[in-house]
Parts: sequence; C-alpha cells; structure tokens
Amino acid sequence: MQQELFIIAYIGVSAGNALDAARRAGYKGNNNTLKVTGHNLLTRTNIQQEIQRRQALMLKNTPLDLDWWRRQMMSRFDHCTKPKLDSEGKPGQIAVDETNARGYGEILGRHIGAFEEDNRQRQNQIAIVLR
Repeated sequence: MQQELFIIAYIGVSAGNALDAARRAGYKGNNNTLKVTGHNLLTRTNIQQEIQRRQALMLKNTPLDLDWWRRQMMSRFDHCTKPKLDSEGKPGQIAVDETNARGYGEILGRHIGAFEEDNRQRQNQIAIVLR
C-alpha cells in the first residue's frame, strides 16, 4: 500500500521528488532517512516499471506533446519581450520581463541544441593542476 502511495505521489504532486513522495506515502523519518527511502524505492524494478507504465498512460491520455510544449515556450517568451500597449491601444514602451525571457530563451535554446557546441568544448577541456 505504501509503495502504491509512493508511486502516485512521485508522478503526481511530488513531481519526481523521491523524498517528498516518501513523506506523502507515510514513510517516517527525517529528511536524510526519507531521501534514502525514496532512493531505495526508485531502485526497485517493480516500482520503476509501474512509474514508467503510469507515465506512458498519462502521456497517451493527454493532449500535451512536444509541439504543444514548444508553442507554450515560444508564447511565454514572446509575452516577456513584446511591447506593451498604452491606454489608447498603441504600442507603448517596451517593458521586457528580462528574467523570465532569459529563462524561456535558455529552455528553448537547450531544446534545439543551441548550446551543444559549447558543451562539447567544455567536455574536451583538460585541467592542469600546479603544485
């Protein structure tokens, strides 16, 4: 029963947080204990399979897909960078929500692979330690 509650919480309200899912499922202990409990539960094959099965079922039964996600990200990015209209309905001063625009831009950039070349360059770096 507790494992079932853990699975439900993990893919639901806990949004992939094993510690929180363990707490919500009724497991007892401090944060360290619950973190270990959640980790141990996630290493069990039957729990992994059930989480994957339920996630696939949820994905199948929802209208959300990659195209929907892209549209949402672009819409939010555009909203953060468009000029705002004044009281007469004319384009007014541009009030850029810089923090959110940067965040949405970064998410979209990662999605389309904009940082891949930079990531490969970092992977090939060699650390030199002077003593």
